[in-house]
Amino acid sequence: MNKKPEVLLPVLTNLATDYRVYKMSKSLSNLGYQPIVLCDKPKNKLGEDWQDIQIKFVVNESHMDGFFKIWVKFIIKLFPIFLRTKSKLWIVEDCPALMLAALIGRLRGVQVIYDSHEIFLETPEVKRSPLKRIFWKFWHDGGLKWVKKMIVVSPDSKEFFENQFKHIHFLIMPNVPFSPNPVSEPRIPGSFDKHAVVLIFQGYLRAENNFKSLIMVLQKHKGYQLLIVGDGHEKGNIQNYINEAGVQNQVKMPGILPFGDLKAWTGQANIGIHLVRPWSLNIDRTWHNKIFDYIHAGLPVLMGDTVALRTLLTKHRVGIIVNPDDEKDIERGINELIENYSFYQENCRRAALEWNWDFFEILLGEFIREGDASINEMRVSPE
Repeated sequence: MNKKPEVLLPVLTNLATDYRVYKMSKSLSNLGYQPIVLCDKPKNKLGEDWQDIQIKFVVNESHMDGFFKIWVKFIIKLFPIFLRTKSKLWIVEDCPALMLAALIGRLRGVQVIYDSHEIFLETPEVKRSPLKRIFWKFWHDGGLKWVKKMIVVSPDSKEFFENQFKHIHFLIMPNVPFSPNPVSEPRIPGSFDKHAVVLIFQGYLRAENNFKSLIMVLQKHKGYQLLIVGDGHEKGNIQNYINEAGVQNQVKMPGILPFGDLKAWTGQANIGIHLVRPWSLNIDRTWHNKIFDYIHAGLPVLMGDTVALRTLLTKHRVGIIVNPDDEKDIERGINELIENYSFYQENCRRAALEWNWDFFEILLGEFIREGDASINEMRVSPE
């Protein structure tokens, strides 16, 4: 049997919760490659899903314990790996390894593909610090000058990058779940009253997601319940909002969960929450994975007003846009979704048939092989 050709995936991430890196690894394996994830040590225990994926902890610390220090160690240790590897394909997951991979890959004749999870220079962590922005702009834009192929998560993010880097060929690959499967019955002990309207938010807890107005809506509607699945710097403020509004019995906050466990929580809910404010280009132009998790669970989505979300709704009416800062508009949106629930749920079902990872996996295989003879030569047929 021919040995599968290796593909390196360098990334700094909490691997336990990074569903995109997992899906990319599974797809590469399905397409006849041997993915090797090069990363920092995850903060949380890896779930069983990762057992078949080859992982190399380049540093035995998590970037969450001090990003810049761990990033420097990561880059230093990646350098000899990139120089010695026989792999002819590297898929760089987000920005931290981009410039190093692009430069050495160019010198060694390796195909380097940048998988951009977001518009990195427009993320809150980078945007808020002028010094960080100067450094990462040099690293990010310098790397993209040497890259010929790039994966993005939405049509609007493609347009953003395309205007700046006209030499790059793009693939739109949203962070969608695998092919839709029926949502299982809720299986978590102590679940909410089945007759309540259950809202769910999953993801990183940041101020850009307006929890205060949503929690004030809960105060007015005792039949509304809220699941908040995730963690982040806004957690303390959210807990204060809950206590001030006196809605402790209407909210559950299980914290960070492995992606394999998320389905059980979405299976309890009726409506997905994505009340973002478009304060940065990253938020305004990208599709976040939580939207598609909701859609695959059959949950209509209550959304903030962004360019990317308006584009999404032109394709499938899977939810409604409201003003995240207006309690009455949030109430109006929830009522609209409840009153026309079967209409929105059917749209979610149809959208899931199109927006699923298995479909985009086929496009990924074509994208990798396109215009690169060395990749075509090294690839073997999937088992």
